[in-house]
Amino acid sequence: MPLVVYALLFSGIASVAVLLVLVRDLRASGRGGGLLFFSFAAGFCAAFPAWFLEKEILPHTKWITGIEGDALRAFGIAGLIEEGIKTLALVAVSRNKSFQKVSDGICLALALGLGFAFSENIFFSLENPLTLLLRSITSVPLHALALAPAGWTLGLSRFAYKPLLPPGFCAAVMLHGAYDFFLLRGDGARYISFALLALLFFAVLHLFRRARRLECLAGRRVESGD
Repeated sequence: MPLVVYALLFSGIASVAVLLVLVRDLRASGRGGGLLFFSFAAGFCAAFPAWFLEKEILPHTKWITGIEGDALRAFGIAGLIEEGIKTLALVAVSRNKSFQKVSDGICLALALGLGFAFSENIFFSLENPLTLLLRSITSVPLHALALAPAGWTLGLSRFAYKPLLPPGFCAAVMLHGAYDFFLLRGDGARYISFALLALLFFAVLHLFRRARRLECLAGRRVESGD
């Protein structure tokens, strides 16, 4: 079986496994997981305009080299375009009436990021299977985790009635950009990207637990009649 097939299978299995965990979490609260699958599909489709824009823009930046060029391509192109389109898709998906809690924003962001990563990996499978194999391990969690701050602030915006999404979007762009930047710098700097990914995992886990605590406190207030 070709290497590209193994890489896509690995990427797909990882995405589906995380998605099923999120669905189980929603069902535990008495709701279905249909919105998560819709969010995954939205992320899958969102990768197409992002891929097209980057393909059109990147050739015009080849004359910018060194650290400036890497920063531009990491933050100004990959981070801004991909997280921008993912955030727009997330806002559209969150308009569904099934969006009921702050933690739903994080769950939807994770599902959407997984769909985006899986779709993007299909594009890379057409170029370099070895690169795809590495991306199937790193880009799948990156796209899911980087969007989580936007999902968190989107949930807060929806239920606190405050415009909190912009900071979450900026955080997503910076996190995605930082990851790509250190990868582009190569050599030992790549390990910083992997360390950043690990730290991001624990940060998102903290956000999710914090969202759940806020929901529990809100539930107690309703029960007490406050």
